Amino acid sequence: MGNYFDLIGSFSIGFILYVLTIWTYKYGIKNFQNKVIKEDYFITPTDFLFILLSLFYYDKLFLLVLTFLGFNLGGMFYSYFIKRKITDFIFIFLNSITIFTPLFFLSFLISLFFDFNDVLNIKNNWLYILKMLLVFMGYIIFNKTLTIFIKELFNFLVNRKSFIEFLSVLIKRINDNFLGYLELILFSQAILAFIFFIFFLQKNYFNCLIILLIVFSIYYIDKILFDLYSVYDKTIEMVLKILEEYDFNTLEHSKRVAFIAKELAMHVGLSHEEVSSIELAAKLHDIGKLDVPSFILNKKSRLTNFEYKLITFHPIISAQISQGILSKEELAFIKYHHLYPNIENRKITYKDVPLGARIITIADIYDALRSKRSYKQTLSHEEVIKEMSKDLLKDVIDPYLFIKFTEIYDKIKDLYETTGN
Repeated sequence: MGNYFDLIGSFSIGFILYVLTIWTYKYGIKNFQNKVIKEDYFITPTDFLFILLSLFYYDKLFLLVLTFLGFNLGGMFYSYFIKRKITDFIFIFLNSITIFTPLFFLSFLISLFFDFNDVLNIKNNWLYILKMLLVFMGYIIFNKTLTIFIKELFNFLVNRKSFIEFLSVLIKRINDNFLGYLELILFSQAILAFIFFIFFLQKNYFNCLIILLIVFSIYYIDKILFDLYSVYDKTIEMVLKILEEYDFNTLEHSKRVAFIAKELAMHVGLSHEEVSSIELAAKLHDIGKLDVPSFILNKKSRLTNFEYKLITFHPIISAQISQGILSKEELAFIKYHHLYPNIENRKITYKDVPLGARIITIADIYDALRSKRSYKQTLSHEEVIKEMSKDLLKDVIDPYLFIKFTEIYDKIKDLYETTGN
């Protein structure tokens, strides 16, 4: 009878864990001040429970399998009866694979290297503690590698990229900034789960309660910090709203440039953090035009030398306005998205500016040529590419990025086909 209770209990635990994961979603630790390196997943208080499960089931892997099945059933129940989306089933299964496969790996390592019979002497056995720390580090590395692999494999199958591209992106993603903020938090959860497990075996339930309070406090405090950080996003929205009131065309241009820059940055295999930085800088790249009279921006006739000179200062002004909002690197993306000589008081080429600025330059030139302006009509995609090819000879555009840009037309064409541009 006891075995039946274990089977039903393990299955039920998996179901409950999915419900708890959804319930604690708002407390998940995500991208905070670009400190998060592993952008493919977020962690919640339930990660502590998952690791704890591996410790309790280290010698009962079959029960862990039942928990895995219960977790998937919970996901299917939530998807079908709450969200009414059957298509989420594949995502739920892949997500559960990325969660439970490392847990199986962790349980296997624990069963291989540890014996918890003598729990009273564990705290005095430094070799034992060191082995546990190494096991948890192996779990975190395996967890990250598997998660990135599954996500990139999914992108590979959906986007039909070549196998060589898939391998190069996979290696770059795994190699770039391998351990970060999320890994540190997850490691701390593993340590706390281990301490909880030892206290539980020693029947020291009061200390177990203290550990639980510490775990949930970490996530609650982080949520408060994340909410404060959201003020940052609202500040950017406010700045863009001011730009909209001043010149709607400039705002729409900035949105399109940000979208194109994001797609190009993703296409060349930049990390999530790099893509986000470039997209953010692109949104604000023309904010300095607030300092240019609107009659000049919308002038239909040829600009005078003074008016042109005034416009050439807008990248510098954009960077100045964005100080305190963007990082130093992002400010450089804005400052150098045009290669005006007055920016450095000398002639500069694409080789003198950061990669992010080169990407925004291509997006900016393309949209400026493709869109209708007060002083010009729209050009077709083919005409724009022909015009931009001339800038290659002037060292304004990065040739490699330009070739990559021509490969993403299918992703950006709707920006112009739906607007009639």
